[in-house]
Amino acid sequence: MNKGIAPLLCGILFLVLHASSCSGQGIDIRKPVDQLNAMLNPLPSGSPLLYEDGIFAPLDPTFMNCSVIGLGEAAHGAKEFFELKHRLFRYLVENHGFRALAYEMNFGLALDIDRYVTHSVGNIDSLLSTFYWIQANEEVLNLLCWMREYNRDRPEADKVHFIGIDSQLDIWDIGRFERLIREFYPIASEELTAPIEDVRAYGKIDYKELSPDEYGRIGKALDSIKAAIQATCRQGDRHGFLIAARLADGLIRSHEFLYDVYQGLDNPRDKHLASQALWIGEYLGEGTPLALWAHNAHVGRDPSYDKYGNGSMGRFLADSLGSDYVVIATSFAWGSFTAVMADSLGNDTPPLTCTVDEVPADESVHGLLDQAEEERYFLLLRGIKEHSALYRYLNRDLPMLGVGDFYLGDPEAHAANRVKNCIEFFDVIFFLNNTRPLSLLPSYTR
Repeated sequence: MNKGIAPLLCGILFLVLHASSCSGQGIDIRKPVDQLNAMLNPLPSGSPLLYEDGIFAPLDPTFMNCSVIGLGEAAHGAKEFFELKHRLFRYLVENHGFRALAYEMNFGLALDIDRYVTHSVGNIDSLLSTFYWIQANEEVLNLLCWMREYNRDRPEADKVHFIGIDSQLDIWDIGRFERLIREFYPIASEELTAPIEDVRAYGKIDYKELSPDEYGRIGKALDSIKAAIQATCRQGDRHGFLIAARLADGLIRSHEFLYDVYQGLDNPRDKHLASQALWIGEYLGEGTPLALWAHNAHVGRDPSYDKYGNGSMGRFLADSLGSDYVVIATSFAWGSFTAVMADSLGNDTPPLTCTVDEVPADESVHGLLDQAEEERYFLLLRGIKEHSALYRYLNRDLPMLGVGDFYLGDPEAHAANRVKNCIEFFDVIFFLNNTRPLSLLPSYTR
């Protein structure tokens, strides 16, 4: 061998071996794992719905000092994440006086669900059958049935509410807005007829081709709807007025959102989600503690969530609420879940069972968490010592496995798209490996 090459190859071999035993920025992976094992709170292997109250006792100091808790999920289609969030919400209601679940779904559609859980109005199977598979599953059905049973015979002030916080597509269903106004605030129905017809005349608006002038004209019609409702504020009941005004705001927010997104201008969705969550205080009373049900990406305190540099919903809420906002994330490294994929023509498939079984990279959040001695546990991030190896490892931008409703087939691609600084974004992480897919209702089991 050439004498000049041999030292070079030895040097390269040393660097490769050294890199394999170390994890980013000179952090030895063994020390963070040892500290993780010393700090974690083990969880039973069964269904999270069966967890005893005592399991959550270490979280009580965190829960007692906040008014809004974000309950995140690392995958929209994982059964264990939904069951855990159901159980956590029950614990918050029964032990900490929480009175609302703010859900990442349409505000108007959620009004029908809220009437079911608060006053047993309607048939829940029929209501859920019209929803997307993320809501049309047995896990959400069980949650809503528990809420209804909890509310049974309780006074109105003590009932737990289900409130949607999303309005991104409202403008495309002006008929639903009209129906909800008739049901919840009929006093304004007649005054809204003309501006509603002005909006309906556009049909399903093509925001990609919509001119600025048309955008402005539709906006004026929506402003007229809001003004007509505002003019009745002293005539109708407060409850109905607040709902009607929020429905009108939803049309305006939807109009803004769709135009900005299709024109490539911005994506204000998470700002709108935060606004809706904060509105619940006006609706139910300032200081009413509530839990948020959404993906980790939405509830986390991410200052630059999207390509436009906008913050996540959690970032907006943290800016408004400070330490009164707490984030509980979930994570996994392997398991199965429900998601849609792309077929051979590039169209969405029906919901499928997808599986992650690859060994995760060490240099990732889920890769580190997967090396703990326990398969299921939770970790209080606030309790990690600031100068420890575990803190240094997590206090930087790292990939973290996260799947929405669409799965690309490559877990590392999803992890790379969900880069997180856990110390900044979250307060608690529940790690649950060996997840299972959701149990879809009959309308989605095809």
